[in-house]
Amino acid sequence: MAESQFRKDTKDADVEMQWRSVEGDIARGLAEHGRFADLLIVGQGDTENPPMLEPFLLPQKVVMESGIPVLVIPIAPIKAFSIGQRILVSWDGSREAARAVHDSLPLLRQAGQVWLLAIDPHRQIHIGSGADPAAMAAHLERHGISAEVVETLSGERSVSEVLLANIKEVGADLLVMGAFGHSTNR
Repeated sequence: MAESQFRKDTKDADVEMQWRSVEGDIARGLAEHGRFADLLIVGQGDTENPPMLEPFLLPQKVVMESGIPVLVIPIAPIKAFSIGQRILVSWDGSREAARAVHDSLPLLRQAGQVWLLAIDPHRQIHIGSGADPAAMAAHLERHGISAEVVETLSGERSVSEVLLANIKEVGADLLVMGAFGHSTNR
């Protein structure tokens, strides 16, 4: 049933797609098969009532295990569906953020507006001069991408709260950010 729906929905797409079915650990299977793809698309888990069951930790596990870009579709209802017209890039100068920026270059080139958000940039001293958002904006400009630099302080808010507030403020339809941590699957 799912395969036939996938084939029906993608038959007229102008990109090559492939259906694969795996058994066992879903996240591990997606991550392993995803290494042979350009992008993985997964749904977000329920953040309001997170289940305790392993399969519902899918997005986090896939991001950490796959090594390729992962597009996580939010669980919240979407009123107007567009992706990649108004992109907010979270920049902290880390290796993970740099990887995310470079992986998203094709999307950034097509965007109507790009914001480069640096949260507490002067506190990122552990990264050295790599946290400089103006330097990343100049790098993006060399790729034909104009990005507006936004520097903000988190204050008493968490980084997640600052990201969500900025997404709402600029009306972003895509967030590009790196991910780091330890594998939860081995």
